[in-house]
Amino acid sequence: MTRPRVHLIAVGSSIASRLAKHGLHDVDGLRARVAQALGGRFRVTANRACLLADEDDRRGGRTDDVRRARDLQRALGNGRVAAIVALAGGAWFARVLRRIDFSVLQRRTTPLHLFGSSEMTPLINIAGRYRQAIGVHDVMPMFLLDTVRPKRRAESAFDTYWADVDRMTSGSASLRDLTGTLLSGRLPGRTTIQVAGGNLTLVAAMMGGPFARAVSGRGRWLALEDVNEKPERIDRMLAQLRMAGALDRLEGVLLGDFHRGKEDLHDAVVALLRFHLPTRAIPVIGRCNFGHVWPAAPLPLHRPLQMTRRGREVRIEASASGLDGALGDCRPVRNETNTPSSADSGVYRLWIDLRRDARLNVGRLGRYHLKKGTYVYVGSARRHLAARLARHRRSRKTLRWHVDYLLALPGAQVRRVEIRPWREGAECRWADQTARQGGRPVIHGFGASDCRRGCGAHLFMMPP
Repeated sequence: MTRPRVHLIAVGSSIASRLAKHGLHDVDGLRARVAQALGGRFRVTANRACLLADEDDRRGGRTDDVRRARDLQRALGNGRVAAIVALAGGAWFARVLRRIDFSVLQRRTTPLHLFGSSEMTPLINIAGRYRQAIGVHDVMPMFLLDTVRPKRRAESAFDTYWADVDRMTSGSASLRDLTGTLLSGRLPGRTTIQVAGGNLTLVAAMMGGPFARAVSGRGRWLALEDVNEKPERIDRMLAQLRMAGALDRLEGVLLGDFHRGKEDLHDAVVALLRFHLPTRAIPVIGRCNFGHVWPAAPLPLHRPLQMTRRGREVRIEASASGLDGALGDCRPVRNETNTPSSADSGVYRLWIDLRRDARLNVGRLGRYHLKKGTYVYVGSARRHLAARLARHRRSRKTLRWHVDYLLALPGAQVRRVEIRPWREGAECRWADQTARQGGRPVIHGFGASDCRRGCGAHLFMMPP
């Protein structure tokens, strides 16, 4: 049986000068070291020319844009590649994005994990919006070898990183939980969130272009971190996000590591945020352990994450199912290419856990008693599916659709989302299929008030 592949990339800065420095000698030595850390379960591949390319700041940095785009394009479309890992960030990659056709991810039948941060922020956000791709914001292995001291601790961090790549690519959750402190705003004790963003400089650079929505905080939480930027530049970039609408309908902010040299800029960034957030009611969680720092935690983007609060301490975890692209617990597929895409559409099923019996008041449908258990709601959106699903997950919203009343119950939580392409009648056919799978229709007319096929309801209670 063919082993799945982990493909190494250095499409930002070259790593030519760093291999020998860390005793890896050449690309083959690096591949062997990574394969050992992965326990031999994966075949490790890399494009030698891309990893060892010349780099000159005064001559455009790198001159191999076409080769870098081709290397990444092939890995994105290769079903045998289970993970793409960026070895380093650096620079020179943002301009390559327009050369990449991300729509190849629509044709994948196997999950693909992409690990990176810094210059790779746009890549992991864009890819992470496709159903079979999981973008993970995480430190990069060459950063660990370059910055962690002493050497023994750097090698331990290197091994820990690759062990987590193995776990997450296999569908398990990371052993490194993301934690932070609630600085302002209010949070429930437990909720489900989705996150976009990453490096502030790269998030700001995407504003106004075809990939702006991929890194925007609209309808989501926005994660931000950066390194070696002056407060006045951070202020300008936050202003750019606000003017571009990236902070509109923001659910919350996760602040990772901000430092310049040895200076901690966290408090300065918190102070700047007060001038740019649309309202002070938006929750801000600071001192989160992601960014250019170690120890750090991986942050899956555009995936359901469980946020738990105890007092002001917050923990964010990704379930194993949330990291498995084959399960559909993700954002819908979008046609993110080098041109603006049309509005997304689709049919979806929400798997909802109701943890205790509840009384439900559904507007004109009346009042009902629901027993605790698993419910499935079938819905559709001809336009803006991503925004619709994000709205379903929000805790603060105007109750508009029937399902809003159900999700507003204290014990209700979306556990899983399944998505299919939109076609005429597809919503009703999926509702029929749900009933054949043992679902019992609940509340006549629920979610089916505009149904022309006579469906009794689009909400079902599933058997235990």
